Amino acid sequence: MRRRASLIVCTVVVLAATTAPAQLLPSATPEEVGFSAERLDRIGRILRGEIEKRRLPGAVALVARKGRVAYFESFGLRDPATGAPMRNDTIFRVYSMTKPFVSVAAMMLLEDGRAVLTDPVSKFLPPLGKLQVSVQKVDPLSGKVTYNGEPVKKGNITFTPESKEGQAANGTLIDGNYTLTTRTSNDGALPGKYR
Repeated sequence: MRRRASLIVCTVVVLAATTAPAQLLPSATPEEVGFSAERLDRIGRILRGEIEKRRLPGAVALVARKGRVAYFESFGLRDPATGAPMRNDTIFRVYSMTKPFVSVAAMMLLEDGRAVLTDPVSKFLPPLGKLQVSVQKVDPLSGKVTYNGEPVKKGNITFTPESKEGQAANGTLIDGNYTLTTRTSNDGALPGKYR
């Protein structure tokens, strides 16, 4: 339940940034777009509960499907110091929201059948399919240490930005040519120790 509430709160924060375009979308009853009004009302109950517990001062929730808004409500206070109520058109500053945005985008891809949870990341970012990690091997007789490159398993990727290789990979940030393609290509070229 706590996990679900966190997901709803993250989604609400993400969607709150899109309330201005929501004003332009036509409204629909939840049933017209395949939702249950009773289940959508749970969002409000959860958010009111979070506000009563003082975990957040207020929120705006928006749920749309098929280009129509089925649920759009505001809760709590916009400014607790002044007691100003939250409104549907309240503007939110959004910081550090990469994970929630990507999570919502991934859920949309799953919902549309464009992705499956068991798909490897390399299906969408091919350079990540060639990653290797450096594995230390010690010869039991001589004690000699060697390193072998092995394919990545279960995403054990770490990255050391202060290393020479890490700085080279991060050079894309300095010269302003940072893109997902250049970053994944650079990461695929790094020795495993530096990922």
